[in-house]
Amino acid sequence: MSDKLVPASYQSNRRSRADIERIVEEFKSSGLTSQEFATQHRLSVSTLRVWVSRVRKGSEPEPPAQWVEVNLPPSGSSPGSRRPVYQIALAGGVLSVPSGFEPAEVKELLSLLGAEL
Repeated sequence: MSDKLVPASYQSNRRSRADIERIVEEFKSSGLTSQEFATQHRLSVSTLRVWVSRVRKGSEPEPPAQWVEVNLPPSGSSPGSRRPVYQIALAGGVLSVPSGFEPAEVKELLSLLGAEL
């Protein structure tokens, strides 16, 4: 089997939704410009503006893409044996799973990708 890397959601270095909302409220009541507030709180102005927009809209910040290792069969193995493929739509793309898969493995993969089950 060959080893490939694919992106997955991972939130190890991210602020919680509550932290973001608290920071945005603090900014709004500070009377400072976005540049002044961002500088004082060691944030980029663009990050602060995105947070303000997302809090206003009520949307969750999108997690950054990370990589997980996935083992794939070597290309060209079993040339005439094309099996049906199930496609699972995820926020960041599509996961294709051949028929005959092990459900526990797919469940674990979806968990690594941060998908809701």
